[in-house]
Amino acid sequence: MDTVATVVEIDADLANLIPRYLNNCQGDLHFARRLLDNGDYWLLAGMAQRIRDSAASYRFEGLGEIAQAIGSAADRRDAEAVDASLRDFDAFIRSVRVEYI
Repeated sequence: MDTVATVVEIDADLANLIPRYLNNCQGDLHFARRLLDNGDYWLLAGMAQRIRDSAASYRFEGLGEIAQAIGSAADRRDAEAVDASLRDFDAFIRSVRVEYI
């Protein structure tokens, strides 16, 4: 994934929720790494589904695509692909720039 910041336009009414959401994503990332280390692909796939759904709710389409890749890789039990997608997840949440409209 590119390290260029992704700009996401979000309704200004959600401005008070977004910092907490992105902070929770950091926690999800750490937990997902533990799941991968433990080989718990079933829980990892479920978590990826939840992240994909919440990302869509907040209009973080890029994050939803990454979560889809995590889930697909977890379904295949492909540790290398999961790890690569988790790195993309980390890069996304570190570089995303939110513009409120």
